[in-house]
Amino acid sequence: MKIIHCGDLHLDSRMESVLPKEKAKERKNEILMTFLKMVEYARKNWVSVIIMAGDVFDTRTVSAKVRNAVLDAIKSNPGITFLYLKGNHDSENFMEEMQDKPDNLKFFGDNWTKYEFEDVVITGVELNGENSEKIYDSLILDTRRVNIAVLHGQEINAPVKDKAEVIRLKELKGKNIDYLALGHVHSYKMGPLDSRGIYAYCGCLEGRGFDECGEKGFVLIEVNSGRLSAEFVPAAYRTLYEKVVDVTGLDSTIQMLKKIEEAVEGISEESLVKVVLTGRISIDTEMDIKYMEQFLRDRFYFGRVKNLTRLEINIAEYQYDATLKGEFIRLVMASALADEEKQQVIMSGIKALSGEELD
Repeated sequence: MKIIHCGDLHLDSRMESVLPKEKAKERKNEILMTFLKMVEYARKNWVSVIIMAGDVFDTRTVSAKVRNAVLDAIKSNPGITFLYLKGNHDSENFMEEMQDKPDNLKFFGDNWTKYEFEDVVITGVELNGENSEKIYDSLILDTRRVNIAVLHGQEINAPVKDKAEVIRLKELKGKNIDYLALGHVHSYKMGPLDSRGIYAYCGCLEGRGFDECGEKGFVLIEVNSGRLSAEFVPAAYRTLYEKVVDVTGLDSTIQMLKKIEEAVEGISEESLVKVVLTGRISIDTEMDIKYMEQFLRDRFYFGRVKNLTRLEINIAEYQYDATLKGEFIRLVMASALADEEKQQVIMSGIKALSGEELD
């Protein structure tokens, strides 16, 4: 028996906080297409069940196109059972409210709900704040069956992302779980739960921002003769990368671009790339961030540059400098601005004094 564990699709996400309007529309469509592509993979590979471990949609309001596409995918594949556990982003949506639910679309509730498939039992519960402390004692599983449990929330040791219920993995040890299917964390992660079972965050199908870099996809679970195995399957249209480039000692945009080229070598042109510039630069360093971003956007689907460099200023050098630049630097350094603000003001001022365009 084959089972797909996916989650955090965030269908109909606006995407405009990261991308310009037209590319945001394209990425929004690509996220939907990746979901449909995964369903097609399931059909072609004889997958019996697709577990959707929360946050299938981004908000309660879902466009007609996305709603129709998802329902059509479910209805067109009656041989696949879709198990939908709602997450913190989709606690209420049209799928549970509709009158004519497809027979192959099943839901979980705020108590453990079980679905049986041959020798496999899939059980899940939706955390709501009121039941979070009760779920551990109420989970009873047959040691003779292959048991998959489904939850959406934040394991205690995972990095926090959005408001979500906490999952205490230690409370699920010794519960006869073979595979704990988790949703909420947007990066793939798998590890041992106890001597019997494993747990996994499947991650999201597509990265939506530069806090979701790396390979994205779903987990394919196979159960044969009572034994369970699981592997990650890449599925994303595009991959997001963040590259840190130290430009200490460089004094021009062209020199920095050479280091950026080295850092992004081998990355597919279909990718989204963010370059973070770090290190210490001098006041006389010529650095054009917009030019660097244009370089990235000509080479990749989308590019962004974030400047985290710091100015190396020896105020003694400008103590008696009679030029306009010297006077400007002395005034800023003597001001009540925070150090970071002084850095920004000086960099902008030097650009202006040099006749360059400000970012």
